[in-house]
Amino acid sequence: MKRKTEIVGILILITLSVSLFLFNNKEVNELDKDGVFVLGKLISSTSEGEMSWVYRYEYYFNGNGYSRSFTGPVKAEILRDSLMFFYILPESPSTCRQISDVRVPVCLGLNDVPKYGWKELPANNICDSIKHNNQRP
Repeated sequence: MKRKTEIVGILILITLSVSLFLFNNKEVNELDKDGVFVLGKLISSTSEGEMSWVYRYEYYFNGNGYSRSFTGPVKAEILRDSLMFFYILPESPSTCRQISDVRVPVCLGLNDVPKYGWKELPANNICDSIKHNNQRP
């Protein structure tokens, strides 16, 4: 009887693991297919020990605000009001993934993000086009 209980427990654990993997994989595929990029702004960070912090970002899509927290190593360059790109799913904007390995150009701010985000990350020369659009004739 004990052996059957162990086997049932293992089967349940395997089923849950596979289901979780498939759900996460579906989410990644949807993001890769339909995702858009937005900017998020760091609104708080708290220590979770010597080597780790919890960073809380806020981002906007289609006029609505969303927040996202993630744990990461302590980084000196992450300061309050720092900006980071997020890849979000337009149909479910709370479904997102942070893009921490791409720096946000210094000329970009939250007001520069299109209402429905960018389909691709802004090009490195985005600052030139922002300067050009802001010049008065």
